[in-house]
Amino acid sequence: MLGDAPKLQQVLQNLLGNAVQHTPAGTPVEVIVRPARPDSSGTDGSAGAVHTLLVTDHGPGIPAADQEHVFTRFWRGDTSRTRHTGGAGLGLAIVSSIVTAHGGSSDVISQVGQGTTIRVRLPARAAERKRTPS
Repeated sequence: MLGDAPKLQQVLQNLLGNAVQHTPAGTPVEVIVRPARPDSSGTDGSAGAVHTLLVTDHGPGIPAADQEHVFTRFWRGDTSRTRHTGGAGLGLAIVSSIVTAHGGSSDVISQVGQGTTIRVRLPARAAERKRTPS
């Protein structure tokens, strides 16, 4: 894929940092990268092939009512946290901004008590789209 390598590294760093920060010590965090393939669902707003990045933790999860806010600047799910104990509430907003600037999308899949997955979809470059079977 074509993109700004430092910005895409920042996406991964923010996702991993967020997962580690919001899960108990010793809790596994999984990273899965799925190479480009046609996105038949059309739900991510892109046509053709997309790369998918999944970062999953097995922490406390995010309540359904809070999930729509996770990519909002300065929003924190735990209001008892301060900037010094829980970050500024910018990590996922930055992820969303970078991903959107690359023509992609990001979303959250979470269940309280089960953990959280942040899914990032980024379009493949034109040359990869041509090689993808129809």
